Amino acid sequence: MNRLKLHLQTVKPSFIAWTDAGSAAICEMMARQGAPAIVVDAQHGKSIEAKADQFISGITKHGVAPIVRIPVGRYDMASYMLDMGALGIIAPMINRASDALHFVEFVKYPPIGQRSYGPSVASAQYGLDNNAYAQRANDNVVAIAMVETREAVNNLSSILDIKGLDAILVGPSDLDVSLTNSMPPNPFGTRSLGVIEDIAKEVRASGKISGIYCSNLEHAAIAQEIGYDFICVGSADSYMRDGLSHYMNKFSIE
Repeated sequence: MNRLKLHLQTVKPSFIAWTDAGSAAICEMMARQGAPAIVVDAQHGKSIEAKADQFISGITKHGVAPIVRIPVGRYDMASYMLDMGALGIIAPMINRASDALHFVEFVKYPPIGQRSYGPSVASAQYGLDNNAYAQRANDNVVAIAMVETREAVNNLSSILDIKGLDAILVGPSDLDVSLTNSMPPNPFGTRSLGVIEDIAKEVRASGKISGIYCSNLEHAAIAQEIGYDFICVGSADSYMRDGLSHYMNKFSIE
């Protein structure tokens, strides 16, 4: 059950797939391709709350770890998605240590956090009884805080000090906007690249796991060179677009 954390700690960088399509069928199709984990985006993607169990079970049955990005401040959703079987939660806009602490409280069971006990669906996903699941959950569930503002960068040291927080995920577009106060964002541009490098170094020094979202493979190559532990690349839309383009470019009618 702890395959996600083990993979993030041992395989560097880990490729993490991403979907905002709001489709359980697409989640399962992506899971069959062999990525170690898939992020289901409930912040900017379509709502998944009503059918969360279908999304997550479609991923787990192929041996892939489900991660859910919750909307800003929806820590109650974090606990719910864990109860449905998610192995990781991404919380956006964690700007200060108090944000990180509040997030962890909903993700981890006591004595680290205050997550409510009721994991019957999650237990069934992994073939465990409730008590066996709960005993392992704090070690197996990954709490991932997004750093994507100037304030978060300034408070990174205190954020990293929060017990139970496992990883940092950089959102380079919002970070660039926050650093420059201008639109559109230029992720991995000269305005923010140095900060992205500094974040990776500080997270690495803390012993926690560093991650970053990349919209394309060119940015992913930069992130790999910097030394990020895991890299979320693209999305379901881009995977399907590029796949369709490949087929169309190969197809011709005489």
